[in-house]
Amino acid sequence: MPSLYLTPASINYLSQFILVVLITSYLGLRRRTLQRGAWAWHGKWLFAFFLSVSLFSLALFVDASLLATTRLPVVYVEATLLSGIVFTLIQFAYSFLASDRPHQIERWIVGTGSAAYSLFEASFAAWRFYLLSHGTVIYRPEGADIPPALGFLWVMIIFVRGAIQNRTNRDHWRFALIFFIPLWLTILNLLNTFRLISSPLLHINISVGILFCLFFFALNYLTTRPEITTLATKLSGVIVTSVVAVFGTLPWLVTPAYAARYTPEIVDQRTLRFVPNQQGGYTISHVAFRFDQRYGTQINLVEGERNQLQSPIDFIMPFYGQTISQVMISDDGMLGMGAVIHYHDLESGFSRSPAIFPLLVNLDPERSPTGGIFVRQEAEQLLITYLRMRSYYYPDQEYTFQVLLSADGSFEISYNGLPSNLHYTLNNSPHATIWAIGAKPAQGTPSALNLARLPL
Repeated sequence: MPSLYLTPASINYLSQFILVVLITSYLGLRRRTLQRGAWAWHGKWLFAFFLSVSLFSLALFVDASLLATTRLPVVYVEATLLSGIVFTLIQFAYSFLASDRPHQIERWIVGTGSAAYSLFEASFAAWRFYLLSHGTVIYRPEGADIPPALGFLWVMIIFVRGAIQNRTNRDHWRFALIFFIPLWLTILNLLNTFRLISSPLLHINISVGILFCLFFFALNYLTTRPEITTLATKLSGVIVTSVVAVFGTLPWLVTPAYAARYTPEIVDQRTLRFVPNQQGGYTISHVAFRFDQRYGTQINLVEGERNQLQSPIDFIMPFYGQTISQVMISDDGMLGMGAVIHYHDLESGFSRSPAIFPLLVNLDPERSPTGGIFVRQEAEQLLITYLRMRSYYYPDQEYTFQVLLSADGSFEISYNGLPSNLHYTLNNSPHATIWAIGAKPAQGTPSALNLARLPL
């Protein structure tokens, strides 16, 4: 079973999950105290809404607690759970305004559309699971978060319209204002998708925003009911929400100082040698530093399937007991040994393709005017050099390293220009900085090794 890591984001989502479970439990207990038939349809839809939010919060917690290479099964169900939240919320809004008879046809159309969207998300998730079982990872389209945003916006419109039609009823206005929060969070999620804001900023806003949105939503609903909600209950809700909000926010204030102290076990101006051993793997050792300045010819990577930048080079060598005849060079510091590696597939156990990772990091050739990727090929050796390649996420960082492949199956990785200011940000994308170094066969789960303690 994969290990769970309590990161700032996961603690945030855990606090959110705790609050939602408390609210859902309170609504369930409240229902039991009512007489049979006294629980209106809007109350049932509200309970279904909070139940959906509970499952969604749990999924977010597990997602943020897992490593990037093991979290995909949870990620794949999140959109379906979110679509369920939108569907139940829309049904609650229309049920709460049951007296608004002229909009029954509209309710049917919107309800059918939101149900169809939920069915689509469930089908899309099933398809992604099928592809994942075959080692293929696909991302959601960049505009896939627009439908939930439209759903939250429509709920706001429903309550604003109800408030305009019944100006003396402030409850509708309060509901409309409350839903500015999830709309804002959905917009932030879109901005993060296009890398316009950082992941930590998104996590903080989502956690704290949803906490208070859910509390005020439940509190406003309870104040509209004829059953009396005592002042003690309201104060208890405020206190609990404030406590879990502080509980979820503190990690973001405390842990950055510890993250800043982290020093990766990556040494510049060092050469690592990998030699095949009798166990079918490789023995890793330090050797005298060498960096060949005869880079060879600069290559231009070609955009292939699934937007993967790559360039195939013919070269025969044994690799993990198999003979490969081609090396696929990518722009992200990885070499596909006999097969193309798609960057998305790395999130599923570092893919099912044999590979060498001299320095797995998201690099940007277009922002590297003074550098590039060079190849020099001889009869028994293939030299691949990444020269002054800039980071995609941090353009001020440049990476220089090279890989020397030999026909006998051994290879060397040399580093001669690594950034001194590597950015490791809490709960950031794994692609943002150095993710992995080493090699892997086609099958099997890669093991983590300490390259500071060689030979291995």
